[in-house]
Amino acid sequence: MICVPDASTIRLIPWATDPTAQVIHDCVHFDGTPVAISPRRVLREVLRKYADRGWRPVIAPGLEFFLVPAELLSDHERCCRTFIFVSFEEEGGQGVN
Repeated sequence: MICVPDASTIRLIPWATDPTAQVIHDCVHFDGTPVAISPRRVLREVLRKYADRGWRPVIAPGLEFFLVPAELLSDHERCCRTFIFVSFEEEGGQGVN
């Protein structure tokens, strides 16, 4: 699975002390086809079904994304290519691993 950023969703984070933004991603398979059970894909389907009935749902997003130190991951998680670890310490930043 690959997460593809949706540039139309980029927003500045008002509580961040350094300039920081967040962006919502779409989940696709390595061949580029959408992941059927990804949250945004499911929401699009729900919205379509509601629109077909003339309804308008009330919704709110919930962001769930975790950055964890590599040493807390299992051997299996460390070997998967799902995780990308970035260290800003090398660049003089605050350090995220």
